[in-house]
Amino acid sequence: MALGDRRGLTRYGEARVPMDEALAHAVVDLSGRATANISITPDPGMAAHAFQSLAQTARITLHVTATGENDHHVAEASFKAVGRALAQALTRDGTLIRSTKGSL
Repeated sequence: MALGDRRGLTRYGEARVPMDEALAHAVVDLSGRATANISITPDPGMAAHAFQSLAQTARITLHVTATGENDHHVAEASFKAVGRALAQALTRDGTLIRSTKGSL
């Protein structure tokens, strides 16, 4: 509901965040379609579940890949990467709805 009709939003966002030995990559699409592809290794517990719930609730497409040795660093880098990707996707850049639906 907070995104409304998503008109004027950039729609897509991507970020990579290093945290010591860990590296996370997140890509988001404010598509209105709830999809999550999450690979966090090692997952400290509920990080993957939290991202899947976010994608479902926000109706976004979310891809997160993160690896490292320390599970805390992997999770922290993941959350920061998702936050940065969302910030990019939520940037206002006009009045259009970014979609090719009905035009191809």
